[in-house]
Amino acid sequence: MLRIFRLIFAVCIVLNFMLVTSVIHLFSTDVWRERKLLSKVLKAYNKWMLVALGIKINIKGQVNNVQGKLIVCNHMSYLDVFMLAALYPTSYVTSVEMRDTPVLGWLCRLGSCVFVERRNKVNIQNEIKEITQALQKNLTVTIFPEATSTNGDEVIRFRKPLFNAALFAKADVLPICINYRRLDGKEVNKENRDDVCWYGDMSFGPHFLKYFRYSRFEVDIEFLPVIPFSETRDLDTLVNMSHTAVKSAYDRFTPVVETPIGLSEIESVEPLNV
Repeated sequence: MLRIFRLIFAVCIVLNFMLVTSVIHLFSTDVWRERKLLSKVLKAYNKWMLVALGIKINIKGQVNNVQGKLIVCNHMSYLDVFMLAALYPTSYVTSVEMRDTPVLGWLCRLGSCVFVERRNKVNIQNEIKEITQALQKNLTVTIFPEATSTNGDEVIRFRKPLFNAALFAKADVLPICINYRRLDGKEVNKENRDDVCWYGDMSFGPHFLKYFRYSRFEVDIEFLPVIPFSETRDLDTLVNMSHTAVKSAYDRFTPVVETPIGLSEIESVEPLNV
């Protein structure tokens, strides 16, 4: 019964988010102020979404000032967006395929995501320009440079183009590593990973509903050392440094000590127990 309540709670959060962000879109006259406001709204709603989803985050590393940085992270599921957005205000860059996904695409548009078509060289330049402007306006921008979600076997190669925005904006890059750990106390493995990883041609609706079979999902999120703009102004070097940092952290298994779900301001957010 409580799992049904959690699902209803999640749906109510989404509906309320849609209402609030629609009003913001309706009355906003400045795109950059709108994005800053939406990133804060997104953070507030996703703190509660983690409660509904029963997600417990173990923070590793130092959560430094993320403002004005390009954040790069590995990607295994739409759940990554909920988790990161609960920890810091950010705008996301995602694919046109995500834009066309039912429900998720609508939420992404309301959340003022930037949609990229990496196969179109003309459009990608405009999108890089938009990300550059956001960084110059001191907004935090998060990208998933693998350009797809995976089954978690490994951190695959990073695509280069969007890293240009950090160079053009003279912005620092902050690598983050997400590592799925336990589902209801059992290690995430090849037998159960498809219940949390969302990739390939999986449908969103059935996957999201199936997830609610679980009461608790534990995840490591590691904030890795910042790569300052002053240390690398070469695209290939920047991409390689970012990929090496994330991949090394992902491949390195270290026991973790549970900490509060995130920063001190969200210490009260805990998953619901069944």
